[in-house]
Amino acid sequence: MIRALPDAVNMPGHLIETAVAETRHELREYALRIAQEEEKAWRAAFVPHAVILTDRTRPEPIFVAAFTGVERLLRVDFDLAAGRASYINQALNGVRLKLAEFKPEVARIPEELPAFGRPIGVVVNYSPDRAVRFDLDGNAVEILQRAYLISQAYLSHCKRLIPLKT
Repeated sequence: MIRALPDAVNMPGHLIETAVAETRHELREYALRIAQEEEKAWRAAFVPHAVILTDRTRPEPIFVAAFTGVERLLRVDFDLAAGRASYINQALNGVRLKLAEFKPEVARIPEELPAFGRPIGVVVNYSPDRAVRFDLDGNAVEILQRAYLISQAYLSHCKRLIPLKT
């Protein structure tokens, strides 16, 4: 389509190529600026929390995760007043509380989280630039250079995103 544009608008091809290149450059700069603004806002709003790791990284069925809310299923918020030393205990207790929250009508506590499966560990996000992965016994397994982010689920209809709160 761009190759046919010079003839369609009766302009030299090099002018069209220059305009297309400049537009691509402007779009890349705009996308970079937006990403930087989003990163700045995320850092400003960051509070320490944990993310539950499960044996499934991709939820099945995915609509259950979308409707229930991925953060509701996997995020554990901390009592920040208790201090950083308590975060791992709060995270592990959060796993137990999440399992209990989604228990079936029968009295037993399930071993799996809806859509994600069995918990296998937690990541404690201490800051945007520091996180530690722990197993379910509270042993540190890995130090991460960045907070572990929860993927988001979106619904769309006719190419329009539908807020999950709707």
